[in-house]
Amino acid sequence: MMTARPNLKSVSATVLEQLREAIASGLLRPPADRAALVGFGVRHQLEAIEHALAGHKSAACLAILDVALAEREDRRPTPELVWTGPEAPAGTARDTAIVLRALFEGARESVLLAGYSFDHAQAVLAPLHRAMTDHGVQARFFVDVKQIEDGQIAETHSPSSSAAS
Repeated sequence: MMTARPNLKSVSATVLEQLREAIASGLLRPPADRAALVGFGVRHQLEAIEHALAGHKSAACLAILDVALAEREDRRPTPELVWTGPEAPAGTARDTAIVLRALFEGARESVLLAGYSFDHAQAVLAPLHRAMTDHGVQARFFVDVKQIEDGQIAETHSPSSSAAS
């Protein structure tokens, strides 16, 4: 039985674009081996990325990434889940702030954001605010608002009362 070779098919366009930019700018210097990719923050789909790029010089890596990205141009972008909970011992999570910044900076239509608690929200959400301001990105939030549970008036947190103040 033949086993499938790792390929870039399951690697998100966002990650491919980040890799391409990093190689083009010299931030990530080929050969793109496992240690270099992990150092750059890649942990998900590491085997596929390493298999496609390892041993190649910058020009070849850029060509490989360009082909993979061109193949996806006509596809509708798929949602990307960013997990911030406890990581399993063999976890593949990437740094949440880095992932969110890249997603927010790349947003051109809409962002759906759900979360329980936002530590350092001002810094983490600043790129989303810029995307909303600069590109008209629409954002929808689903968050836990503890004050409502504690008995404060829910209308204090509704969009209509915020607009009136």
